Order: sequence, then C-alpha cells, then structure tokens
Amino acid sequence: MNGITIGIPSYNEEGNITNLLNSIISSNISGIFIEEVIISDDSTDSTPQVVEDFIKRNQLQNITLYHHGIRRGTAAAWNEIFNKASGSIVILFDADVIIDRNCISELVGSLAKNEQVGLCATNQIPIDTRGISGKACSFIMEWLRSLRKKELSKYTVMGRALCIRSDIAKTLHIPEEVIAVDLYLQCSVMKVQLNVIYNDKAKVYFKPPTNLLEFSSQVIRARNGHKQVTNLPIELNLEPSLRSLLGSIFSSILSKPVDAAAAATSLLSMPYFSRKLDDTNNAKWDISKSTKSIDYDEFISKQNMENNT
Repeated sequence: MNGITIGIPSYNEEGNITNLLNSIISSNISGIFIEEVIISDDSTDSTPQVVEDFIKRNQLQNITLYHHGIRRGTAAAWNEIFNKASGSIVILFDADVIIDRNCISELVGSLAKNEQVGLCATNQIPIDTRGISGKACSFIMEWLRSLRKKELSKYTVMGRALCIRSDIAKTLHIPEEVIAVDLYLQCSVMKVQLNVIYNDKAKVYFKPPTNLLEFSSQVIRARNGHKQVTNLPIELNLEPSLRSLLGSIFSSILSKPVDAAAAATSLLSMPYFSRKLDDTNNAKWDISKSTKSIDYDEFISKQNMENNT
C-alpha cells in the first residue's frame, strides 16, 4: 500500500485547526506513511495564517494549503482534495474535530484488510455535553452508533471523518449544491458495488452546539440534505426497517434517559427555531459558533486521565 493522504476542508477555523493538526501529528501510526496533508480552505478569517505558522513550526510535515478567496463549500473542497491526493487512501477530517491516537491506523486497517471495502465511517463522540442541546446531541449520536454497530441501517457515514479509497474518490465529482456530501459519497461507493463499513474503534471527538438555535440548524440541515440526495439519480435505499428503528430508539432511551428527554425537548422546539434560520436548504449554511472552542490541552489531559483509570 502506498502512503495516505489526509484532507481537511476548512472555513473560518482559526481557533480549531491546530487542534486537529496536533492530534494528527500525535497519532499512533506505526507502519503507516502519511504522504501529505491537504487543506482546502475558503476562510475569511486568519485560518490561512494560522496554518502557515503551523507549517513553519513543523517543517517535517508535508502540509499543503490551498486557499481560495471565495466560499465554495464542502463539496468543492472534497473534490479538490480528491483530485490532488497522491495517497492510495484518503482520510477526510473536518477542521473542528480532534482525533483519537489510533483513529488513523484503525481507518487504514479497515480498508487495507479487505479490497471490497471502499469507504469506512468513524465513531464520532461529542464532548462537553452540558446543557439541553449538548445532551440531545449525545443521545442522537449514541442512537446512531447503535444503528451502525448492529448494522440495522445502511446509512453509515457522517462527514466529520471518513476514509475512502483514492482510486474510487478520483472518479467522483460531488455537485457543489449537495448538502449531505457524506451521504452522496456513500451512495457513490455503493453504486460501484463496494462495501461501506463502520469502525467503532476509529474515534473522532467534536463539540456539539451549546444552544438550541444551532442544534436546530444542524438537524434541519441534515434532514434537508438527506431529502436532496434521495432526489438525485445516485439515490439508494438506506433506511432501516420501522421495527429496527423503534427498537434502537427504545434501547437508547433506556441507556440514556436524561439525554433522551433533552433530545425530545430539543426536537419539539425546532418548529420555533426554524423560523429564525436562513439557508438551511443551502450547501453554504451559516456555521455554528458555539462548536468552535475546544481547549486542546484540557482535552488531552482528560483523555490521559481516562486512559490511566
């Protein structure tokens, strides 16, 4: 296997992108060669300068920044990363996540072990889940995790982090108006008769929104994105059966009753907040502000304490 390419789409991530880059450098990647890190950036803030400064401090890392003066959206960033990738595997990370030390090795292993696997999804874990919206997000992620672990639904991929074979990625061009780029990518891989799998050990951490307005924005945007993809020629039937759906929801409620109550409250409030939102049916939506303030040192300290207990 050749080296791997890590791709990062970014838009106004000046306070977050070094967290991700540091976690990549700190990864346990014995036997894996990271050929390059490609950052496709549309930022209007100081993100490009932050990245350039990081590159200067880390001369041994092959990091390339492609900055664009206009906002093009996630689909355009993914397309650019796919086109420029030199590695045999492309791993995509959102710029506002922190990855587990073994995430990269788990993803690469998932694809390297089976040539019939074209795409691997990650276990995405919310941190700092205080408040109603944080607990609601925690419940939803746990429910989705149970669906994926039990393979009750073929909808497997979420866009914060994933891994795809480069030869497949280079045959694709995601339309820039697509909102659910992750779902579009999954359908594209399945169309060429390759498997899409989930690796629960490939962990990625993110901060959920801390207010109901941004929570509603994320949920409504995801819903609209799924509807959009089902109207495209690439659509496949990925939905679980009603029995599986209800069973997994009930199991998750028993597991996290407080978070389930928060999720119910948050979802019931969505009609109110939807009137305050614009462009939820647009691929270039307003980004969440409250998800962008992870303290990297504090996070690493907590992770080390948990690993030692």
